[in-house]
Amino acid sequence: MDEARVPDVRTIRDLADWPTGPVASVYVPVDPAHRDVDRVMLNAALQWVRECLVSDHGFEEADAATMTHAASLPPAVPTGSVVWFLGRSCSRCVTLPVPIGPRAVVDDVPDVVGLVPFLDGGAHFVLALSQHRVRLFRAGRYSIEPIAVPDLPKSLEEALWYVRREPTFERHGSGAVHASGSGREWHKDDVQRFVELVDAAIFPVLRGSTAPLVVLGVGYEAAMFVNTTRYRHVVREVVEGNPDSLDAVEVHARSWGAVRDRNGGGRELLAAAYELVGTGLAVVDRGEMLAAAESGAVANLLVSPTAAAVPTGNGVLGEERTSLCRAVLMSAANGAAIVLAPDDPLPDDAPAVALLRR
Repeated sequence: MDEARVPDVRTIRDLADWPTGPVASVYVPVDPAHRDVDRVMLNAALQWVRECLVSDHGFEEADAATMTHAASLPPAVPTGSVVWFLGRSCSRCVTLPVPIGPRAVVDDVPDVVGLVPFLDGGAHFVLALSQHRVRLFRAGRYSIEPIAVPDLPKSLEEALWYVRREPTFERHGSGAVHASGSGREWHKDDVQRFVELVDAAIFPVLRGSTAPLVVLGVGYEAAMFVNTTRYRHVVREVVEGNPDSLDAVEVHARSWGAVRDRNGGGRELLAAAYELVGTGLAVVDRGEMLAAAESGAVANLLVSPTAAAVPTGNGVLGEERTSLCRAVLMSAANGAAIVLAPDDPLPDDAPAVALLRR
């Protein structure tokens, strides 16, 4: 079993490679303050899964127990949900940042549609920059983690340790001697050199990505970096504030506001869907969508929030959700982006729309 983690598109691709056969999908809300309750809910869901495998899928009780044996509550899970996908010879656990369930289903495919709202459609980078501290983060809608960057200067002083500013003097006609040269100009030059060194360190890490880079910093230092960096996807509007005392959670909260409306492309894809339905470049029919996903023709799969919601209770997926799960799995496996649509209705009030490659 892999370590539990917040899902991303790689999670979906991995599940798409699972062998066919009954798969159990178990969603359980968790609260660190009530671990005993969480454990009872999980055990009840797993007991239902075992009974379903025996009664509906011809399993022996020992085989059903073996299939569910790996499922447990991972240690140190924050408030939210734990999701287990259980197959005959494989298992996967992911965590979600909001409570969902309890819900258990056994079907031919995993209920991956419930993960769509938590995929990293809000992926972005954050540079927390000041003269005294520099940090780079990778973030999503619900997550943030620091990125180790080789040769990233920790501060201006560290970056320019070799610089020694010596004042020059001028003698005036009165005989007075005054220092000349502007400390302000020196400092501006130093900051410019500092941000160039920061950019030189992080650019190789960001190169090849199209995710936005948000710069969190004070005044002209952050603005100077925005005007200097070679990374084309930097967000031009700086998030003002001294980041030195902010922890990762606070950095995430500040940065998300800067990318919330521009990230993921859900609204732009929705507009494109309305324009392209009927032209052969977007499909809402379930059969056509699944065929396009399996052939690798899907560029973007837009899923409605209503379709992505996970109901409570135990049972089977149903024909429509099974088809949508297959479309999500095959689209992700073939390199498509899986995007949660805005709350507005999709064309024909469909649960999903597939935008095809041109």
